[in-house]
Amino acid sequence: MLWINEPFDMPSIDFDSIFGSLIELTRQRDQHALEVCLSRVLFDLAAPGIVRLYRVREASDAPTFVSVGQFLPGNDHDISPGEEKISPRLRDAMRGCLKSCKRAALSLEGEKWIVYPLLGVKKNVVALIVIESAREDENLDSAVTMVLEIYQNFLSLVNDNERDTLTGLLNRKTFDVKIGKAVAELQRLGQRTGDSDQREYCLSILDIDHFKSVNDRYGHLYGDEVLLLLASLMTETFRDTDQLYRLGGEEFVVLLRDVGLEQTMDIVGRLRSVVEAYEFPHVGHVTVSIGVTQVLPTDDSSTIVARADAALYYAKEHGRNQVFDYESLVAAGKLDASSRKPSIDVF
Repeated sequence: MLWINEPFDMPSIDFDSIFGSLIELTRQRDQHALEVCLSRVLFDLAAPGIVRLYRVREASDAPTFVSVGQFLPGNDHDISPGEEKISPRLRDAMRGCLKSCKRAALSLEGEKWIVYPLLGVKKNVVALIVIESAREDENLDSAVTMVLEIYQNFLSLVNDNERDTLTGLLNRKTFDVKIGKAVAELQRLGQRTGDSDQREYCLSILDIDHFKSVNDRYGHLYGDEVLLLLASLMTETFRDTDQLYRLGGEEFVVLLRDVGLEQTMDIVGRLRSVVEAYEFPHVGHVTVSIGVTQVLPTDDSSTIVARADAALYYAKEHGRNQVFDYESLVAAGKLDASSRKPSIDVF
């Protein structure tokens, strides 16, 4: 814990810095980058003080709060991932904020702590901002609340621009950007540490089997309903940190973060089983075929898609309603490394 050693004088608010950070916030399209810019604005408002950003990870027994960034007086922005030690009273306040979706405040050893929720696409709390300050400023909370409202409104605009109109999943344009960022992140981590295994990504391509016959037999209205319900099943199966896309038609993509190939196969296999067992209204049962590959720091976007696409087509050509990963198919001699051109044009 870093305490403030400077003389306690009520500082003048640095409006240039605050508005500069707000301008920078409106340039961002990635939610984590938005959260970091927001933390910067709140740090300038709360000075002198400390602002910490926590990612919420839901668990069956209790939520976990993982520190993903902090602003400290006299220091630059520090990214320090990991679950740091949190006092029991503060943890209780954070859990209360998580449950109510409303701010929580407490005083601890002369310090005033205020916890603010950040909402995600599904209006659930995905992150928490914790402000620690000795200031007795009645206007601070009002200012923070207004900035948070600006942030949530802008986040809604970003999400609307990034999402498929029908299903609410991320759209094709967003996929082209995010897959490139994932590869760049792996490359950056590999150059810095020599070991990119501390961050993993896997890509899955899903295709509804015989979807054309669904549209031909029942009509596009019921076909759209199948797409909507499949998107809902995907959302329930995958984590908030996984990126779900509809690229068009009956083709969907999932970019899974921080899981290896074996675990990814288990997760998407579970989705395949859930879809197979689900009875779609008016249509009955449908199935999906899925192709999987691991994202490597040496990849480019088209190479990743081509590998997953090759595994998908292998599943379709060998009975459908199956999940295959490209790496295992190559190792077994069922595919060669010069896989076909992807059906998805990345650029």
